Amino acid sequence: MLHELEQRVHHLSTGDPLARRVRHCVERGVPYFAPADPHYLEWAGHVAALWDAVDARTEGRISDA
Repeated sequence: MLHELEQRVHHLSTGDPLARRVRHCVERGVPYFAPADPHYLEWAGHVAALWDAVDARTEGRISDA
């Protein structure tokens, strides 16, 4: 899932704020996973918000790279 999210912003400038946020999130990776853990739930909400922002910007397009 994170790989696909990163691929969706591949065509954006490296200085683009959305691309930077996505790349930072991907570099950090998935935190300790426990469905009820507040930190994990916050992270999952952040990823969902990034996904929505990327979809709005790229219209669901996946890069060829």
